[in-house]
Amino acid sequence: MTALHSGMFSFSKSFCPATAIHGLLVCTLAMAGCQAETRSKMPTQIASEDQTSPPVASPKADATPEPPRLFVDVEGFSDRQGRCRIALYREAEGFNQPQKAWAKETLDIPAGDVLVWAIESNDPALNDPQTRWAISAHQDRNGNDKLDKNALGIPTEPYGFSNNPKRGFGPPKFDEVSFKIPSLQDQQTTRIKIKLQ
Repeated sequence: MTALHSGMFSFSKSFCPATAIHGLLVCTLAMAGCQAETRSKMPTQIASEDQTSPPVASPKADATPEPPRLFVDVEGFSDRQGRCRIALYREAEGFNQPQKAWAKETLDIPAGDVLVWAIESNDPALNDPQTRWAISAHQDRNGNDKLDKNALGIPTEPYGFSNNPKRGFGPPKFDEVSFKIPSLQDQQTTRIKIKLQ
């Protein structure tokens, strides 16, 4: 409400008390009418806003984000030099060829003993218990984006696969390292552990 200050009105010599009183009365009634009209409109406006603005739905107390479907634990690093390159393959085609991996990541080697890779995806394949998967990992100590080998083809950098097969001549076959992810009804998450060698 606007405040009224003294000295707001000035009177001339032809000042007429009756006219002034009449004017003040008209002004007072007009102001009272404006205030009454404003007060009468406020509830209507609020009701209108309540009708046009739907209530904001609050999240359910039990609503929690979906957890990752697959965790991969990698351990056995020789030191903290370089980074860990890890790849997830779907089915045998393209196995052990990082450029054909279903998912891959290059991660820093942690100060602790175990590196954890959490795989999140909305791909229905992760919920298909019939799909076969395989994982390869190696410590890229010199950062050249590949697993180094000697003249005989034997890896010279730490490496490993899912199911941790024994070291042999050449890389393992897909069937040796493959696994399946159970359905959501049977198991929420799957954890695969890889020991580098």
